[in-house]
Amino acid sequence: MLDYKINTDSNATEAPWEFTWIYDDTSDIEAYARVFETLSRTGIPVDVAKSEFYNKLGLSIPQEGDELVTIKAPTAMI
Repeated sequence: MLDYKINTDSNATEAPWEFTWIYDDTSDIEAYARVFETLSRTGIPVDVAKSEFYNKLGLSIPQEGDELVTIKAPTAMI
C-alpha cells in the first residue's frame, strides 16, 4: 500500500490490488522417484506401503483386471 501511495496516488487509502499466496500442494514426483531408486540400489531392504509408493509417484494402484505394464531394470548383456 505504501508503495502505491508514494508512487501513484498520495490520497489513496488502499491499493487497487490484492496479494495472496499460492501454495503449490503438488509433490515433487521426480524427487520421490530418485529416493526410491537410490533406496533400491543400496541393497538394504526398505519396506514401503504400496499405497504410499504409488501415491508418491503420482500413480494409481493397479486394480484386478487392469492391463499391466511391467517396469524393470534391463538385464546385463554379456
